[in-house]
Amino acid sequence: GGRIRDMFQYASGRTGRWVSPLLHNLTKGSGIDPAAAIGAVLDRDAEALAKVAWQAGVPVHEVVASLLRKIVAAPEGRSLVIGDFSTIEVRVLLWLAGDSEKLSAIAHGRDPYSGLAADLFGLTVGEVTGAHREFAKPVFLGCMFGMGAKTLLEYVAGFGVQWGDFGLNAGDVVEQWRGLHPEVAARDGLWARLESAGRMVVEQNREQQVGLLRLRPLDGDLIVDLPAGRRVRYADAR
Repeated sequence: GGRIRDMFQYASGRTGRWVSPLLHNLTKGSGIDPAAAIGAVLDRDAEALAKVAWQAGVPVHEVVASLLRKIVAAPEGRSLVIGDFSTIEVRVLLWLAGDSEKLSAIAHGRDPYSGLAADLFGLTVGEVTGAHREFAKPVFLGCMFGMGAKTLLEYVAGFGVQWGDFGLNAGDVVEQWRGLHPEVAARDGLWARLESAGRMVVEQNREQQVGLLRLRPLDGDLIVDLPAGRRVRYADAR
């Protein structure tokens, strides 16, 4: 086999986050029949490949991407090492919101995605399956980014997860997540305090502090100073 090179886009996200649009985003292929997909590709049978995609409810390119993910391997004598900042988005949000209780639970081994799945489906954490967790992860991330029901459905579908398989109402799920995270989503939570502070900066040109975040005006723009020293600039904020 040949060597696969990834591509990293420096500071692609508004927060300065690096982005890898290639290997890191290959779908896992939830609901795709791998044997049928491999057979269709090896036989160069476009009709059979389209049928596999139709049965899984995904585009054809997702079927192909799911197969590419499975063929990445280390050369002989070397190891393929996978590293990840586990639940980093969740932990940073809880830290900024001052939710020490949930942070402590994560530090002691609680998986927030399995925990959410247990709450959504009325299960114990021990009863949560891989499918439940695979559903709960994009739900958690979408909700913490402030998505409503319609956007959340689209976001979860982007993870290759079929919402209809789980029998939950998206609006109810959003409200349940917000109820479980009052430090973030309540009327006096992080979101509301940031909204109020942002308006104060824009309308009254006054610097504001929200926990670990400093909001200030600069030449008509809104600046948010992050704890690590980086800053996010919202041009011509209104």
